[in-house]
Amino acid sequence: MGESMQPGSQPGTHAPRAALTAAVLLAGLFLAPMPSCGRAGADGGGAARKVERVVLVVCDTLRADRLGSYGNARGLTPHIDAFARDAVVFERAYSASSLTMPSMASFLSGRTVREIGIGRDNRWNLPEEVDTLAELVAAGGTRTAAVVSNTVLRAPDPEEAGTRGIAQGFDLYDDRLPSKEKNRHHRERVAGDTTAAALQAIDGIVAEGMGDDFLLWVHYIDPHGPYTPPEPYRTRFDGGYPGGPELVVGQYNGGRREIPNYQSIDGATDAGLYRSRYDGEVAYFDASFGALMAGLEERDLLDGTLVIFTADHAEALGEGGWWFVHGRTLDASMTHVPLIVRFPGADERGRSDAAIGHLDVHSTILDAFGLRRRGDPRHTLFAGVRPEGRATIQQLGRADEERRSQAVQSGSWRLIVEDGTLPRLFDVAADPLEEVDLAAREPEIVAELLATYAEERERLETDPIGPVPDATASPERERELRGLGYGR
Repeated sequence: MGESMQPGSQPGTHAPRAALTAAVLLAGLFLAPMPSCGRAGADGGGAARKVERVVLVVCDTLRADRLGSYGNARGLTPHIDAFARDAVVFERAYSASSLTMPSMASFLSGRTVREIGIGRDNRWNLPEEVDTLAELVAAGGTRTAAVVSNTVLRAPDPEEAGTRGIAQGFDLYDDRLPSKEKNRHHRERVAGDTTAAALQAIDGIVAEGMGDDFLLWVHYIDPHGPYTPPEPYRTRFDGGYPGGPELVVGQYNGGRREIPNYQSIDGATDAGLYRSRYDGEVAYFDASFGALMAGLEERDLLDGTLVIFTADHAEALGEGGWWFVHGRTLDASMTHVPLIVRFPGADERGRSDAAIGHLDVHSTILDAFGLRRRGDPRHTLFAGVRPEGRATIQQLGRADEERRSQAVQSGSWRLIVEDGTLPRLFDVAADPLEEVDLAAREPEIVAELLATYAEERERLETDPIGPVPDATASPERERELRGLGYGR
């Protein structure tokens, strides 16, 4: 059954509604399901192996604009910036979604959020019928390991959830969470401990005496709130954002014009303090990232390794009235992420303003190991770092949910459509924070991008899967998710 969008009013849109009629009618393309044409699996051959190892480093809740390599002048990320000098920096990378589970499920499955039926929160697992990146790489004879630090990514009990979820295909899936942080009921693993566990996993693989080829995914939870890094990072950047504004600490975790309850730092109401503490979290992660790269180099493993650094999503710091939250929209404040790729031997360096998404990175990792999917339409970064005419799509919510959002980016244009509102259009080259909506002025571009979104979905979503198992198999799990700020 097709879906349609009921257009509503949007604050700040002053052009006559007739100017957007065509665009609004085409907006139904965003929400209409595409027909199933069948999907071929991985053929495991046909490509030359390009690397010995892949290390995928994902930082939870990290904005691209906090990195020096993306123009930040506060000196928060010297280690990442040094890494970037020997890599390719992708300036316009957007996460598949604005929440951890939908984003990483899409990343690891190579499918869009809607195609695999992941809902608008973190309560969903990957279904068993999805072939994950780890499963495909392991089937090709390469060992696979993951070290994760966010409770959302813990492997579910298969007897309760009916699937290993995000852990499918990993020979080692280290989801030990030894720490407990302020304001939260669940446990986690802080950045320093995550680096130590990752290096321990590498040493274990090498000690097996079967070579040193592997796929390793390391997922850091810092700088996810509450923003309480250890000293000296906790207070190093205090005072960096004078002038507030002053906000109230909300009773809940909505974050709309208030500080989410779980983010509270001893009841403080100065938004500048929270921004400064977020920067402290970023700096703490940066030091741990530097230790991980140093550990690879000390073990003579950096050469021959494809190292990919990115984030699962970003974090709003006041944009659009959203404070210290993610997962509410697909705006740039919650989806514009760093993507820095160090090719083996640092053979490729520079910057790219091409539209690149996490699905492209999925294909790049398969390509690195000499694997590919039959008929895979995605771009592999080994084929060139400046592809022309690229478009990426982002999604939040399943097709059968009342609240759902879709976005498409092509070149410098980015279009966002949410149920009940008119499309919003931004020129991200001139307006990276998406503050000026140009949809009323550029209806032809709106229509063009809506058609582009439909074409991308038709190419990518060839085998949609229905609603997947709910991850909340116990009251304790529900309590942990609420502690993270994902309450129903």
